[in-house]
Amino acid sequence: MEQKKYTIFGYGKLGRALAIELKAKGLLEAIISKNLPNSEEAKEFIAEGIRIVPDLKGYKKASEVIILSVPDSVIKSYSYDLVNNLKNDLKGKIIIHCSGAYSDEILGEAEKFDAITASAHPLQTFYEYSPRIFEDIFWVVETKHFGEVQNAIEILGGKAIAVSFDTRSRALYHSSAVVASNFLNGIMFLAKQLIVHTGLKPEILRPLINQTIQNNLYRFNEVDFFPITGPIVRKDFDTIENHLLALENNPFLKEQYLLFGLNVAKIAHSLNFISKKELEIFIQIFKQHFPNETKDLFG
Repeated sequence: MEQKKYTIFGYGKLGRALAIELKAKGLLEAIISKNLPNSEEAKEFIAEGIRIVPDLKGYKKASEVIILSVPDSVIKSYSYDLVNNLKNDLKGKIIIHCSGAYSDEILGEAEKFDAITASAHPLQTFYEYSPRIFEDIFWVVETKHFGEVQNAIEILGGKAIAVSFDTRSRALYHSSAVVASNFLNGIMFLAKQLIVHTGLKPEILRPLINQTIQNNLYRFNEVDFFPITGPIVRKDFDTIENHLLALENNPFLKEQYLLFGLNVAKIAHSLNFISKKELEIFIQIFKQHFPNETKDLFG
């Protein structure tokens, strides 16, 4: 069976990764991007017969699959532009947006012209492209046409999961992905910012971070598994106090430590690692060090 050809709309981090991957598979037909045409990268695509189009005015015939890898705020307006420009050529074409925050309904205008629409969110971070970045990842897909969309997505690697979210469930799903990626980045950033003040290099934290991640992944499907060690579960109140005193001259790092520390203490209590009384002692320590304008976080 002849494989479908693709157009990528947008050339940010995800769009670039999709374009490189599809180019390698010989499936990329066009890229629609305002900034790409004048770049050095454009020459590599053009050399392989891939069209680089600055906007929809130059895009007159739809590929069999169009992937919108654009900011959430413009998905709806871009989908309307697609309809206005290509409404007579949308029947049977697959139009996918990659946002985790919105369902397929945001592409409803294209459905009126018999396009196959879907939300397909790749559970991966695309800060840097690597040749195996799509391998074995999960795509969370919401669509009325799962079979067709599944085939279009899984050609990239990984596995499509069909979902039917209400508004709250979708927000919870997307928030879990944000925590797993963005918040985890925040914690590692804080660890690096702290250690450089000792004169040591962040590199020495790498084995500790790797092992901590592996400890969690080992039993990751156990929702309440929390492989924590350290001063909070040991109830080392003086140790935490000394950490905070050492950060007196760096309000930004101190505030971040307090926020993460409060969160860990509350989780530890919820899982019965520490008692309510011990949690209250930690809260009092944190509260004494917190900036006045944010003390209401402690209730």
